[in-house]
Order: sequence, then C-alpha cells, then structure tokens
Amino acid sequence: MKKAVILPLLFVFFMSSGEASRQTTVKKLRYSSYKSHTRIVVDLNGPIEYKQHRISNPDRLFFDLKKCALPGNMKKTITVNNGTIKTVRFAQFDRNTVRVVLDINRLKKYSSFMLNDPNRLVIDVYPAVKAKTKKRVRKHKKVLPDQKIQRIRTVVIDPGHGGKDPGAVGPRGLNEKDITLYVGKKLGKILKARHRVNVVYTRDRDIFVPLNNRTEIANSKKADLFISIHTNASKKRRARGIETYFLNWTNNRQALKVAARENRISITRMRKIQDGLQM
Repeated sequence: MKKAVILPLLFVFFMSSGEASRQTTVKKLRYSSYKSHTRIVVDLNGPIEYKQHRISNPDRLFFDLKKCALPGNMKKTITVNNGTIKTVRFAQFDRNTVRVVLDINRLKKYSSFMLNDPNRLVIDVYPAVKAKTKKRVRKHKKVLPDQKIQRIRTVVIDPGHGGKDPGAVGPRGLNEKDITLYVGKKLGKILKARHRVNVVYTRDRDIFVPLNNRTEIANSKKADLFISIHTNASKKRRARGIETYFLNWTNNRQALKVAARENRISITRMRKIQDGLQM
C-alpha cells in the first residue's frame, strides 16, 4: 500500500488570495512644506479606515491604516527635516495594518482627512512657533491694488474638468470642460498682456488631469496665485451671475453642496473633512 503524502497547509501562515484582493495598497508618499504647515499625502489605490495617535518622549504621530498593505519595494523612511517633521516612517504593523509614523520636532496641532478620486490620506502638521518679542511697528504706505498685482509673478490657471470628465452638460450638449478651457486661455492672454505675469495652465487642451496633479503643478511652479475656473449648474433655470470661492471652510449648505459635487463626495463626507481640518 502506498504511503500518504502530507502537504503543508500554506493558508495557515499566509493571507488567502481573496483576502489580499480586498486590501488597499499604499502607492506612494509625498510631502510639501509651506510657511504655515507641512502636508503629508499618502496615495492609495482604494479607500481605507484609519486611527491616529500622538505619543511623547520622543514626540511623534502615528496613523494605522486598516485593511492596507505596503509594497515590499517601497522606501520605508523619508527624511523631511524642515524644522517641523524629522522623518516619516512606514511599516507593515500586522498583515492587515500599515503604520505611518511622523517623528516631530515642534508640533502645535495637526489634522487629517481622507479624499476620494483619487484615494489619499492627507495629514497637515502645524509647527509650534516661539513667542517673539514685540518690536516697534513702522507705519507703511497704503498699497494700491495695482501695486499688489505687481507682486504676483506666476499665476496657475486651472480650467476645470477635461477629457473623460465633461463637468456640467448644457441642454444642447455644451460641456463645462470646453467653456472653462476657452475662458482659461482668454484669461491667460489678458494677464500676460496687461500685467506681464508668467501664466501656467494645468491643461491647455481637452485632457483629464486628476485633482491632486493640478495642485502639484501650482506647488512645483511656486505659484503666487491659483485660479480654478468652473461653470456651475443650477436647478433654477433663471439662475444667473458669478460665484467666487476662496480657499476656506464654511457652514453655508449651498457652498458645501458645490464643494461636495466638485469633489464627487457627499455633503456628509464634506462636513466630516471640514471638522477634521478644524482640529
């Protein structure tokens, strides 16, 4: 009689293929340093839930990304050393959790939130500023609007939507993406001719540009001004006029609806993001 062959049960030690397919993977990490804060962005290939904690001695923040995996070839430590953050470290804490650790120098406050399309975790860290001694304040001459414009050297113009994303569609098939591109180019010509500024476009033809790429263009060019152009739709046929939005947060429901629609998320999700930013 032949002897039975005993095979090793690999599923006892390794994650099943079905479980692995349900996990989100970290794609990359990037950061930007500003005068007011440092922004860490963790790009992901899917949605996640996460928990955050702060630990002292030494001071550090860590974020546990649930149902998430870290590619083996990804760099595990990124050196920042900008006075606020020393380093950012990655590790596969357990088979279902990726831990992101921020080693801190001086921290006043921080905020974190998730964004979709593309999926990413955004962490903003604000430094603790040392108290400055009061100095005699000199009176300055009033700066006229034209003089303020002269200080602006680079303007990034962002024609909304594009490519596979048409934006709002009119009753006769006119796409928002075409209007914003036309207006954006027209504005660029005016700024160059009248104010001699350097104009950069996030897109100059009918192509799709992801949201995070648009802001990365502005940051890489060290832009003084970022102008995003859209033509919003309304349920009221008689609606007319111009809407101007500045980078800020609001409790106005109509403004929240516009922001939620442009970011392709619900108003509830938009409120949660706003609450997270106001920590």
